[in-house]
Amino acid sequence: MNARVVAGLKTCLLVLMLLPCSQLPAQALPQQVDFQELGIRFDIPPGWTGYLEGEAIVMGHSSIPGMMIMIENPSTSMAQLRQLAAEGINEPQIRLSPMGDFTERGQHRLEGEYQGMFNGQAVRAYALALIDGQGKGVSIISLTTTQQYGQQQQVEANKLAESVRFYQARDSEATVFWKNKIVGRQLRYMHTSSSSDYDGGYTGSSDRVTFDLCGDYQFVYASSSQASFEGSGGFGHAAGQGGNNGSYTIYSVGNSSYLTLTYADGNTEEYALSTNQQGNTFLDGTRYLVTEPERCQ
Repeated sequence: MNARVVAGLKTCLLVLMLLPCSQLPAQALPQQVDFQELGIRFDIPPGWTGYLEGEAIVMGHSSIPGMMIMIENPSTSMAQLRQLAAEGINEPQIRLSPMGDFTERGQHRLEGEYQGMFNGQAVRAYALALIDGQGKGVSIISLTTTQQYGQQQQVEANKLAESVRFYQARDSEATVFWKNKIVGRQLRYMHTSSSSDYDGGYTGSSDRVTFDLCGDYQFVYASSSQASFEGSGGFGHAAGQGGNNGSYTIYSVGNSSYLTLTYADGNTEEYALSTNQQGNTFLDGTRYLVTEPERCQ
């Protein structure tokens, strides 16, 4: 099974296994969902409430037990789909194994069932994958306990699958806004602090973090910090610096936009982008200055 599906399932199951719809987070997706960045649109079936959980879309129902999960699947062929589907999931708290062979429906759909254990509880799932053959696709998993599993899980998953449409991906207005604002620019964070005591002692520190977001979608990260103190016991000074580089992407889901940094060692960081009425820029709620880059070629 695709690694993204595994990650999405692990997160969703740990948080949402068998919760009724009334306990799902309040910020739900609209019934008609259109991800322009991915070139995918679909309709959440009647009675279901969907929202984003990491890279997965999780759907809960007010009366149908369990959940449905949709996640991007970049497979380009049925052979790739079969290989990923046959792997199942084998994690400490989640173990799902295929139940028999998977069935092909035309050249762009594969479906089958899984069974296994979640946190000591027997579960069963119906899963299907849709691809366009060009590296764009989705996986849909309808999962509940073994005792509550039935034909309804398949019916609801198929309702969702029938609404899926693939099209040429394009930047949303929100993504265009942020690309125009920060691509080819430096994001700079600076903070200084100082304090003194009754004996005339003094402590001070400063931090500086920059992300040079170059026009070729490569970035350079740099940081520096300094701290000093002076008092009756003596004085001292310390300093440090760091740096790294990699590639970055900017994407949006609805009106929420994100900056994803992929470092050269493969580690990733993601920041929520936001602004205020004054036009200031914030990464995860922390203000950064937008200024001229220092390290782009």
